[in-house]
Amino acid sequence: MSRIFSVIWVSHLLVSSSTAHIIPGAGPTQKLSKRATLVQQTYPAFQISDGRTGDCANKATQKFLAPYKLDQASLLGGRPNFGVAIDRTDLQVVKQMSKLAIDAENNFNRAMLKACGIKTALGQQLQNEKICNKVLKLAGRLLLQPFLL
Repeated sequence: MSRIFSVIWVSHLLVSSSTAHIIPGAGPTQKLSKRATLVQQTYPAFQISDGRTGDCANKATQKFLAPYKLDQASLLGGRPNFGVAIDRTDLQVVKQMSKLAIDAENNFNRAMLKACGIKTALGQQLQNEKICNKVLKLAGRLLLQPFLL
């Protein structure tokens, strides 16, 4: 009796359960989409101020815009077409990282004062690094702009 009950139960289970997971093309399909996620980082981990300063725009684009398949021109054009979804978590991380870049700008200003201004070699280097930091900060703000309207 137990064996008959088991056979009936298994037969019922097979008939009543969806087979979409085992039959290719059966049932509804959902396109999986990859979502970029910016990970909250400390300023030293994402800063672009060291190294060659002539490539700041590209470096900033890689940090903030490239994860969403964007560039600065696409954002400035009005309605950007985000190649990858951006959600509230991403926006919050961008806001926090932009704030860190703003705070770093104040640190550059203090360091330049200690270096006796931009007329010294160290002061000029700090000025160049500050400009890269400004580009980074503005790239973050540019990414946030469509969501602030």
